[in-house]
Amino acid sequence: MTLFSRHREERSDEAISFVSAQDCFASLPPSPKAMADRRNDTFLILRAQMFFIGTHIDPSTQTAVFAVIRKTLKNVRNHYQVVDVWQAPAGHAPRILAAMYRRPDLVVKKRVFSQDRRPKKDVSAHPKIVVCGSDGACAVETELRSKGLPVESVLLCRGDAVSCDGATRAGAGADYHVPETLLWKTLSAVAQETRLGMEAAGAVSNPQMQALAPILAGGENPCANLNEDSRCLLLAIAGAVWFRETIRYTQAYRTSATSKRRFI
Repeated sequence: MTLFSRHREERSDEAISFVSAQDCFASLPPSPKAMADRRNDTFLILRAQMFFIGTHIDPSTQTAVFAVIRKTLKNVRNHYQVVDVWQAPAGHAPRILAAMYRRPDLVVKKRVFSQDRRPKKDVSAHPKIVVCGSDGACAVETELRSKGLPVESVLLCRGDAVSCDGATRAGAGADYHVPETLLWKTLSAVAQETRLGMEAAGAVSNPQMQALAPILAGGENPCANLNEDSRCLLLAIAGAVWFRETIRYTQAYRTSATSKRRFI
């Protein structure tokens, strides 16, 4: 009699049941390899998710608009969900962004694999700060970068060309001069492809998200016939969406005292 044809007899006062050895094995804890595969699957999911803090600075009203955006990867396409939106005086923007950058619920764990056979390691991916505006944006990103926080700056400009000033130091973020029409074009394309939405809970409780919900869900160009308030709210979202759709950025970490290795 083979092992898998053998049955174990279990007796009780009420009945006798027979359990196959295969069923017994099925109830055993998963093997270390199976557990590792599950952990790898979890990290693959987490690697596809990250948060953006889109910010628009309006110099004329000295107002800052903030938008927390969750980016996920579905069918090899980036999808964006607006989680929260709010306003504050522009002078408070550096302090608010610094606090948001360190919020534990916006930090995603990622697994990094080395190309030189070093052991894989887990890293914490903080939210990406993208500040959109003109003169006011420069003051905010300069203050945050002086404190060691990486900031991507999207500066609205005239014309049709995009230019980049480059980072003053590695990992600090860069300044991109982008025509406003290009931001609207990118946001409109993403919205019409149904890759941009609002978190349901926030759309119910947040008045500013309530105002944006019909604009983003209309299925048409969300940037047409905007009033000034809606324009500022959408620019906070558009800057972050344009950056992720356009800029191929990397994460750098030191592999030795003199060299750096870059990973997507």
